[in-house]
Amino acid sequence: MEKICVREAVPVKIGYMELYCESFKAYAVSDLSEQLAVSGANVITNSGRKSTRLMFKGRVYNEKVPLQFVLISNSLGYDGNYTIEYRGLVFENCIICGFTVEDKGEDFVYVTVTVATPDMIMIKN
Repeated sequence: MEKICVREAVPVKIGYMELYCESFKAYAVSDLSEQLAVSGANVITNSGRKSTRLMFKGRVYNEKVPLQFVLISNSLGYDGNYTIEYRGLVFENCIICGFTVEDKGEDFVYVTVTVATPDMIMIKN
């Protein structure tokens, strides 16, 4: 079977850490307030946009301190206002929501980082 496209991992800087991103996922939802009308139909009485969540999965290589990415736990919930650029998009005012670091005995560790941004997503100039 022929491959149509082979894409290399994209380096992504999150704070002072660099992740070679192999997979990306973004998701967002609105918070809706609903109320029943006299007719029995639902009526949306209020809505609000929640922060966009961004999930970066990939590999991290650090020869001297292989598990250095675990130090990102010191930034959980910290309003670090990180700016992250990925494949032509810019995400500003990001905070780290969660992460996993998995060491499988290879030269690198597998990392998943979830960040949130309340800001609008921009295209890099």
